Amino acid sequence: MEKRFYVTTPIYYANGSPHIGHFLTTTIGDVLARYNRLIVGAENVYFTTGIDEHGTTVSDAAKKAGYEENIQAYVDEAAQEWKAVFDKTHISYDYFVRTTSPYHAKFVKELVLKMQKAGDIYKGNYEGTYCNGCEKHLTLSDLNEEGYCPLHRPDQTIKITEENYFFRLSKYANRLVEIFEKDSVVIFPESKKNEILSRLKSGVEDLSITRPKEKVSWGIEFPGDSEQTLYVWADALSNYISSLVINNNYDYFWGKYTTHLVGKDINWFHSVIWTAFLLSAGYPLYKNIFAHSFLNIGGKKISKSLGNLITPDELIKYFGVDGARYLVLKNIPYKDDIDVTIETLTQQYNADLANGLGNTVARVTKLAENSQISFDNISEAQSRKEILETIQEDIEQVKVHEALSKIWLKLSDLEKHINTNEPWAIEDKNQLKTILSHELRELYSIGILLEPFLPETANQIVSSVSSSKIIKDKALFERIK
Repeated sequence: MEKRFYVTTPIYYANGSPHIGHFLTTTIGDVLARYNRLIVGAENVYFTTGIDEHGTTVSDAAKKAGYEENIQAYVDEAAQEWKAVFDKTHISYDYFVRTTSPYHAKFVKELVLKMQKAGDIYKGNYEGTYCNGCEKHLTLSDLNEEGYCPLHRPDQTIKITEENYFFRLSKYANRLVEIFEKDSVVIFPESKKNEILSRLKSGVEDLSITRPKEKVSWGIEFPGDSEQTLYVWADALSNYISSLVINNNYDYFWGKYTTHLVGKDINWFHSVIWTAFLLSAGYPLYKNIFAHSFLNIGGKKISKSLGNLITPDELIKYFGVDGARYLVLKNIPYKDDIDVTIETLTQQYNADLANGLGNTVARVTKLAENSQISFDNISEAQSRKEILETIQEDIEQVKVHEALSKIWLKLSDLEKHINTNEPWAIEDKNQLKTILSHELRELYSIGILLEPFLPETANQIVSSVSSSKIIKDKALFERIK
């Protein structure tokens, strides 16, 4: 494992509130950050998330909300909303990205100028299809059978003819294929890597990176041309370095220590476009990118227009903070989309948390309390680092769900040990102490392993079993009826 670690989530559009999909990606990032802090120290870990505050979707939403004369006030409020949700759900980010930051705008322009100096930017005419919802130009392969973007309402797909600045993406196609085939930058899972390679080999067009200011006024001006606005990807992708530069962390964290987390719908923009930007501007490449599939609700993709959004606040209301964290992490759509409903999540909560983890902790601590035995220091049996290293491979591959499965297998083994040895029926104090000491050590180990995933619960478990006199604590998870 590297001695430094930098993990990023995408920055989310400021025109909407956080939903379960955003919560999923950001909680994965939080687990990776928390785990690495425990292994290499907090000073060697950097975790960023945040919001993309520019573009037509944001300015249109601001106008609709009555902020036409003060879009900045609208995004200021949006930033506070997103921060509040992340703080409530224990997302331990080190830096919250805002693209209206002057530091970000300064870096974006520096990046564009470097690409321009490399001869990779030119002015030309664009004629084709554009999705306001995605804020991107669409090719024929991007459209559904009706000729619209499949991810947004039909009225978001428009035909445009305009003068833009273009980035010579086609120049880097062969080099990108070589980079990904040799795993110089690792895309995982493998299926997502293969999708990128297939698309690269089928031909790549140059990329429009601006729109006329008369059409997109809310954004960063193209350097040297006040009539053109840099649109989403040239602006948003730059946050992964600008958020380091602002705190003088670029040299320490950027490059081989960097992991990007994205949804499959924006894998191309990160794997291909961002990597090409870095090659053009002369920056080192990042280490890897994890592109997960979709968490669908009731068989349908999460969509504001369909009204099937589940928010983090709703999850917390039903399941509590750690319950909500567990459920999205258990259901990570690693390769394929996964479908959930409140009903299926409730079943998982009751089975795994209320009847599983919570019940086992209650049983062991109650048995220890009733025994009136003074136990040795449980925490001295094995170091935290040794315990955490048992899931290190899964964490490095962002198989967070598999790491959780290993912890629950450990929990299952503990339950079998309890039922086999029946400590409640043992009268010999020495024999009882031996059996309960083993079970308390196992609970302690489970608590340590859960620290990156369920921080509140982990702290409660570790505290409960770390004293010489064990006292049964309150229920960790109440059963939902």
